[in-house]
Amino acid sequence: MLFFKRSLFLILFVFLGGESFSQPDSSFYQVGDTVPSFSGVDQFDDTLNIEDYLNEQPVLLVFYRGHWCPYCSRHVSEIHDSFEKLKSKNVKVILVTPEQPEYAQKMIDSKEITYSVVADNDLSIINLFHLGFEVNDSTVTSHYSFVAKKSAEANGNEAPVLPVPATYLIGKDGVIKYVHYDKNYKERSNIKELIELIE
Repeated sequence: MLFFKRSLFLILFVFLGGESFSQPDSSFYQVGDTVPSFSGVDQFDDTLNIEDYLNEQPVLLVFYRGHWCPYCSRHVSEIHDSFEKLKSKNVKVILVTPEQPEYAQKMIDSKEITYSVVADNDLSIINLFHLGFEVNDSTVTSHYSFVAKKSAEANGNEAPVLPVPATYLIGKDGVIKYVHYDKNYKERSNIKELIELIE
């Protein structure tokens, strides 16, 4: 029954053009679900296919709004500070942003990131996870002018879409082990607590 409901949702999503106008109340994918197949190109021009890592290592998948977002910057710093610990547990870290590559590079340079960052400017991964919402004065009620200006510039779109900044820990079996999803962009996953969940 769950599969049928999700399949119906996906059909409607595609039929409506994959557009998202408001922030979903909860994550479409939950703990215990199988991660959907996806791929993207990172800053090293490497194509990342999720299937390449399954059965080999867990994957930490983090969506963030952009280099201009101070809460994103702080969260990425926390990930960066814990990267050696994650690496010691053989975790593949993938960050996803809707920015154009040259703007995604700003975060990469400022944090000296050596793991994968995917500039998902066509929103293929963001929409697959049903995280995207249009930036307007009803979806962004705090600092709307700033967010609208910065996201339009970084995303290269006058009607930009941002993701809810979500975090997923995917096990080697392809099953989602941890989800952090909060429409309040100030609330982010606790990386230290997340590390404790990794076997």
